Amino acid sequence: SDIQNNKLKRHLGGLDVYFIASGAMISSGLFVLPGIIFAKVGPISVFSYLIAGIMILPAVLANAELITAMPRAGGSYYFVERSMGPALGTIGGFASWLSLSMKSAWSLIGIGAFTIFIYPDLTEWEIKLVAAGFCVFFTLLNLLSVKTAGKIQDLMVIPLLGILAFYIIYGGFQFEINKFIPFTSNEFSFEAFVTTIGMVFISYGGATNISGIAEDVKKPEKNLFWGMIIAFITILVIYFLSIFVLIGSTEGNTLSSTLTTFSISIFKYLGNTGSIILAVAALLAFIT
Repeated sequence: SDIQNNKLKRHLGGLDVYFIASGAMISSGLFVLPGIIFAKVGPISVFSYLIAGIMILPAVLANAELITAMPRAGGSYYFVERSMGPALGTIGGFASWLSLSMKSAWSLIGIGAFTIFIYPDLTEWEIKLVAAGFCVFFTLLNLLSVKTAGKIQDLMVIPLLGILAFYIIYGGFQFEINKFIPFTSNEFSFEAFVTTIGMVFISYGGATNISGIAEDVKKPEKNLFWGMIIAFITILVIYFLSIFVLIGSTEGNTLSSTLTTFSISIFKYLGNTGSIILAVAALLAFIT
């Protein structure tokens, strides 16, 4: 099957790497956390996203160097185990797994929250069943084939990026700079601001998680590096512009009181149609 001479067949190309890394970064950090973070610190939260992206850049560059030199399955566990021994490798592997588990949990929460826009009459238990069902589906999909999962990822990330570009452009016409005044919330503190950076930081972790499938990528020395770096730059720009437009086109009280910020934001201008479009984008983000 897929294993020959202890190595995996290389099914994925440069575009697959780009779409997988991009999809892994866009999820709860964009579609769930903005309202929570805005409630803590106010409009300055736009810089939480920018600073978090800058802070993870060394990890992205280090991973890019490591996976092009050692394109093997296992990701960060493999690198730590090779350089520091099996004990620290195990600790690093568990830390990576816990990070992914937390990111996945946020995504499943988001899937349940945004499903309400498509099926408004869902009960709380039905929302939980939807989230659990998606979790089982994703597990089976990845067990089926990395190649299949990669191609499905490509098909979902393209419309997702398109919808976000539409929101940035359309929302830009509704932008009001006075919504950034005051620039911080009444309860603002430096400690709270640092906390919000940490909350967003995990969202960018998707850029480094691509190392886990390095052994499945064709021409890894080229495709892994450029796919990862271009995806990181793309998503950093999308995060910053999306949050900037979101804050500038939405009332502060509305932002701080909902988890479905983008759908609520665009409802004022495009009604239910706009809300459903952004809800679909959010679901695509959580699925990817």
